[in-house]
Amino acid sequence: MTGSVSRGISVFMLAPAGSPPRLATFRSNRGVWKLPVSQTTAQQDVSVCVPPHGYADIHLRVRGASQIPGDLRNLDVVNDPRQGGLLVKQIALWDATDPC
Repeated sequence: MTGSVSRGISVFMLAPAGSPPRLATFRSNRGVWKLPVSQTTAQQDVSVCVPPHGYADIHLRVRGASQIPGDLRNLDVVNDPRQGGLLVKQIALWDATDPC
């Protein structure tokens, strides 16, 4: 890569059952995106400018948390509740190779 290029992701997420909608805020070097997320799957597309021979960060911040079940992968803690903001169901990468 000889110059900076635009890349992006699509994030699919939902709030825990029985919780009010949560505000998800995504931030990158290309902007800020805010989306209320409920128990119906929501999608947010986020772009980022990636420098040559480097990387760029995308940050996600969620307002609110609820009690969710314990980690089902570990029987020692499965009955210990934990706090959850949003469930990220899927992340899809897309190439927008426009210079930035």
